[in-house]
Amino acid sequence: MKKILLVGCIGFPLLLVVVTAIAIMTMSGEYDVQESVTVDATPDKIYPMVASLNRWPEWTVWTKEKYPDIETTYSGAEIGVGSRSEWTDTSGNGWMEVTKADPQTGIEYTMQFGNFPEAKGAVTFVPGEGGTTVTMSLKGEVTFPWKVMRPVMESGMSQEFGENMQKLKAAVEGQ
Repeated sequence: MKKILLVGCIGFPLLLVVVTAIAIMTMSGEYDVQESVTVDATPDKIYPMVASLNRWPEWTVWTKEKYPDIETTYSGAEIGVGSRSEWTDTSGNGWMEVTKADPQTGIEYTMQFGNFPEAKGAVTFVPGEGGTTVTMSLKGEVTFPWKVMRPVMESGMSQEFGENMQKLKAAVEGQ
C-alpha cells in the first residue's frame, strides 16, 4: 500500500508537468493583431504620416511620453520604402523598416523587437463613404516559452494599436 501511495504521490505531479509541457509545446505561437479607425480624410492626406517613420512619434504611443527610456534613430529613405527606425529601451531594442509603400493603399513593414522573430505589419487605407478606414496590423510568431504569454501580448498590442489609430485620426483630422 505504501508503494502505491508513494508512486501516486510522485507520479501524479510528474504526469501533470509532462502533460502541461506537451500542451505548451503544441500551442500555436502565431499572433495577428489589427485595429482600425475611420479617418475623415483621403489616403493621400494620411500617407505622409504613415510612410515616414520619423513622423510616427506624431501619432503613435511609442514615444518618451509612454516609454521615458526609449531612444529612437531614423535612417534610410525619408518616406516610403526604406524608411527605417531603430530604438533602444529598457523593455527591449528593435527596428522597423517600410518594405512596400503606396499612397493609395498604405504601407507594409518588417519589424523586429528584442529576441522575437521578425514580424510583418501594415498600415492600410480603404477609402469609403465618410472617410478612409485605416487599419494597423502585425503578424508574427513567438516561440516557447512566450507561447504561454501570447494572449496577454496580443491584448497589449491590440490596446496600443487602438490608441495609435485614435491618435492618427486626431493628427490627420487636425491638420
